[in-house]
Amino acid sequence: MHHATGGKTSVGVDEAVRTCGIYDERVEFETFTVAIPISASFTRHLDVQAPTADAALLLATEHALDTGVLMHGEPWIVKGAG
Repeated sequence: MHHATGGKTSVGVDEAVRTCGIYDERVEFETFTVAIPISASFTRHLDVQAPTADAALLLATEHALDTGVLMHGEPWIVKGAG
């Protein structure tokens, strides 16, 4: 699920992932802001709901590839859980 939020895009975990047994309802999802490098001088920020920073990076990368964004380097966490 994708949501527009004030110039940023929010990427959430699909309901199918939550209900297929990969994560149970006791796992807490946090919001991480991930920077996707579009060029050497421009990044796009995504708000990603995920249980860990690694999962947030994976979801942001998947979103970028699914939407045809050509990344110029590796994404990184801008803010989120410790």
